[in-house]
This record gives sequence, C-alpha cells and structure tokens, in this order.
Amino acid sequence: MRANRTALRSGLMLVGVVISCWVAVATGPESSLIFHDGTIVSMTSSDASFSAMLVRGSRIERLGTDREILDLADANTTIIDLDGRAVYPGFIDPHTHLLGHARLGGLSMAEAERTALSYGLTHVADMHIASGDLASLRTYADGHGLTIRVSMYLVYNDACGAVHGMWYERFPAGGEIAPRLYVGGVKVFSENSACGDRPLGISFTDSMRSSLSERGREKYGQTDPLFTAEAMARVFERIDRAGYQIAVHAIGDGGVSVTLDALEILLDGGDNERRHMLLHNWFVSDQSLARYAGLGACASIEVVSPCYVRSFEELLVPDSYRILFRYADLVATGAHIAASSDWPWVGSPSLAPLFKLSMLARGESEMEDVFAAGEPCDAIDRSKRVSVWEALRMMTVEAAYLLHTDDRSGTLEPGKRADLVVLSADPLRMPLSDLGSIDVEMTIIDGRIAWQRDP
Repeated sequence: MRANRTALRSGLMLVGVVISCWVAVATGPESSLIFHDGTIVSMTSSDASFSAMLVRGSRIERLGTDREILDLADANTTIIDLDGRAVYPGFIDPHTHLLGHARLGGLSMAEAERTALSYGLTHVADMHIASGDLASLRTYADGHGLTIRVSMYLVYNDACGAVHGMWYERFPAGGEIAPRLYVGGVKVFSENSACGDRPLGISFTDSMRSSLSERGREKYGQTDPLFTAEAMARVFERIDRAGYQIAVHAIGDGGVSVTLDALEILLDGGDNERRHMLLHNWFVSDQSLARYAGLGACASIEVVSPCYVRSFEELLVPDSYRILFRYADLVATGAHIAASSDWPWVGSPSLAPLFKLSMLARGESEMEDVFAAGEPCDAIDRSKRVSVWEALRMMTVEAAYLLHTDDRSGTLEPGKRADLVVLSADPLRMPLSDLGSIDVEMTIIDGRIAWQRDP
C-alpha cells in the first residue's frame, strides 16, 4: 500500500506540471482538456465507467477509451494522465450555510469557499439567506468572484419563527443574481431551530411522544410545530404559485408530519414538479416514511458522526432508535434522497463528502468526531447504512436533482458542465475498510482547475 501511495504522489507531481500548462492555455473557447489512463465514473449507472474523457471549454464533449479520446487531441488540447486515479461528477451539498454563516464556522467567506473546494464540492445550497445576507453574498460574489456555485434559499420565516414575509419575490426563482450565485428557492421553518438560548424546537406527534425517553419528554415532549397543516399549505401555495421551490426545516416527527400534510394539500394529487423538499428529517415515523415517495417529496438529510447520533438516541427509548437518522430506510422508499451537511451546525467534518461517504457506507470515519467526549462512540448501526453506490448518488445525482441542476450536473455526460472531482482512488473498486484512505486530488469547475492538492 505504501509503495502504491508513493507512486501516486510521484505521478501527481507530473500531473501538476500538466495542470500548470492547462491553467495557462485554457483561455479560449476552443481549448480542450483530455483525462486518460484512469477511471471515469459517469454515475449514469453502476457499471458505466470509461478510461478517458474530453472536455471542450466548460462542457463535457465525449467519454470513451484512451485511444478514442486521445485521437481527438489537437494543438489546443492539454492532456492529463490520471495514472489510475478516478474522476467523478463534482460533489453537491444541498444544505449548507457555507457563506451566510461562514463566521460561525470560524472562517471568512473566502476561507469557507476554499475549504469546500478542497473537499471536491462544486455546488452547494446556502439554506438561510435573509435580505442582509443576500446583500453580503452578492457583494462578495461580485467583488471576490465566486468559484463554487451557490444556490441561495431565501427565508420566509426564521429560526425563531418570525415571519420575514414575501421579500423574496423581488428576486426571480432560479435567477443568477451574480456570477455563480443563484436564487434556489424559499426556506420555511416548520419548527423553531437555533434561536438564542432556546433549545432546538424538535416537535413530535402525539403518537410518537410515547417513543421519547424521560429526558426526551422533559426536553421536547411539549414542543409543537409552528403551523397547522392548513396554515402551512397557505404559505406554500403563494410560494409555489410565484414559481419557487420550497425547502422546509423539519427535524422532528411533528415537523416532518405537518410538512407532508401541507405538501399533500398543496399538490392535491398532482406531481411535485418544483421538487419541494424537507430538510433534516432526523426523526421519521413509519407512517411518515411511507409517504415520501407517494407525494414525490424530496429530502436532504445530514450525515453526522457516531457520537452525534448517540446524543440524540438519548431522547428515545431503545426500541425507537430506528426512527432516528433513517438514511437507508429513506433511500429504500425510492424517493429522491440526498446527503447534506448543514455545515457548520453539525460539526466541521460534515462538509467533506468523503467523510459522508465513509459514514454512510461504513458507519464510521477516520476524521475526528468533534462530538466525542472522551472515548469514541461505536459505529452507526448497520441498519442505517447504504451501499457505496447509493452514498455516491446521494452526493451527486440526487443532490443535483434537489437543486434543479440535474440537466447540467450530477453525472458525467456529453453536454453537461465540466464540474468534476479527481480522487486518488475509486471508492467503488476498493474494500470498505480502505475508504478513509481516499484523497481529493483536484476540483474542476467549468473545465478550469478550482483547487488541487500541493504536489
């Protein structure tokens, strides 16, 4: 293994020279880039992989064998020998607070952006943007120049439940208000969240309160959602009619249930064409679980550390642990389920897709568990884990679907954006125990190097 890693590092030094040339020459519309001698995983199906790919300008042009693709090189082509590395669609995180709350993570906007790029992220949703936040992000994007893509979700109400109203209607749904800064949709809180010194407003239905432990009943047993289903549906109707996607903060079973009820009223038997989604989905009853696919409800769920899971299991009686962080159960419904981070609120490692991959597939990660108090916690239960393929889909294909960019990203196909990540090894072709050894080598956006490891 050590010899292989040394060879990879030696190969990277050569690749670094090529990359320097690429940065210099990729300035004209006819510039092209060829990756070869690697594994190009398109994510279109579990067995779709290629050894080479041609990128022309900002778009993917063709995938194929080394010979097929190398024969397309011309004087304006830069060739990168992957030396066995893997190329995947750039990772997408559909629930962060990357720029809006960067300071809470101890970073400037520029530092937060660079951190995300170093993790292989090419597109994130910034999920709590008030009018002042929007002005700051717009100033940053216009002045600094965004590299990563950011979809903003403008708040209807906030974590304390205060209604901000319809101010979001000044900004067109899906509009690009600065380079790579988009209006993704509108955020609605079904429950209180981090509001001053108040605890999280996790709410439970009457039927689920019997699943709470004594500590859970003391802390959350009397917490109710902010809306009735009918009142929430009226809020949804105006947002939907104006053309926006709705993203709903719903942690507890009460928040999840009332949101699904309101969505059912809104859709009235029709399709969820705007891809309205639930955020968090930490506590999901069996009754609610069965409704996601039928309603076409989309969901993003944070991937958290073992100790974080344990801290919330304390709110439940042991027989009810299964309702918490139901990654595998949600995926099995056939609904559109994506993996997210909610960075910086559930710990700094959560932003890293390779951390999420290891947690989802193995139940543990080599990255530090910042919620450990002394001894590390046992791995997340096997019943909550998904396959490597499913985990990768949750961070590419499904995340792109949630952000309405699946026609432009999420898979590697001709005509799609050249938003890519180069990994030191292919997670689909290695033992689960080795997932923690994978490094992000390069992040590419619009066919340009956005970040690379130092050779």
